Amino acid sequence: MGQIYQRAEKYLDQIDPSSIGWFIEIGTSRAGDDGSTPVIAEWAARHDRKLYTADIDINNIDFVNSLGIHNVLTWHGTGEHFFQTWRAGTPISFLYLDNFDWDWHPENTESFVLEQQARYKELGLEMTNINSQRAHLEQMIAALPYMAEQSLVVLDDTWYNKWWGHFSGKGGAVVPYLLANGYEILETEEQPIYGTIMGRGIKMNKSWTVTLEEDPDTGDLILPFTNEMLADIGWQEGDTIEWIDNNNGSWSLVKQEAKTAK
Repeated sequence: MGQIYQRAEKYLDQIDPSSIGWFIEIGTSRAGDDGSTPVIAEWAARHDRKLYTADIDINNIDFVNSLGIHNVLTWHGTGEHFFQTWRAGTPISFLYLDNFDWDWHPENTESFVLEQQARYKELGLEMTNINSQRAHLEQMIAALPYMAEQSLVVLDDTWYNKWWGHFSGKGGAVVPYLLANGYEILETEEQPIYGTIMGRGIKMNKSWTVTLEEDPDTGDLILPFTNEMLADIGWQEGDTIEWIDNNNGSWSLVKQEAKTAK
């Protein structure tokens, strides 16, 4: 869906400016898409850094080169190969993984996805969801040794599936891998964004603004929780939440732990 990267800028302020390193994008902008490459390049320029963007499709590389962005370097090939050959001494502070497209409805594949699959076949690849997750995981495994202690990883088309309690999409295998390597989920959202931002060495106070809803039958007010909120605090549907009066005009919400029989 290509929107989650737009939320990542605010986290860059949490990184020590004196130690900020490379900005990397796997999956360049295409003609008519969300335009991530110019935006991320602008963020990099503010920190006097370059953006290295890689893509398997030479058409996308040619498109980005035609934009003439002064601090953008392009690399033609897979993201896996890019990191296998990466030898820059400066660590990576920002990594955006948005490549190897996702088939949203494999049981009834849309026409635009069929066109993507045909293009992948021309490139010698089979576009399946398993291959998408495999590619993203291999890229992250190869990139991890070069990631800065303070760093961001942005995963497009990756969301928390509240029904099954796991992450789905392109980076579905990347999320648990990063969690096992010192990263935290800074935010994740399903519809309409479908994206996840993870960080290491970045602490940021989280707050959300929600609008109360009214039950049309009873008139009771309902406090809705977004997927991002549930994933961040570790709650699931069916959990019992206790309201605690802080006696200062505010309330705390605490999950009640299940009691075990003695």
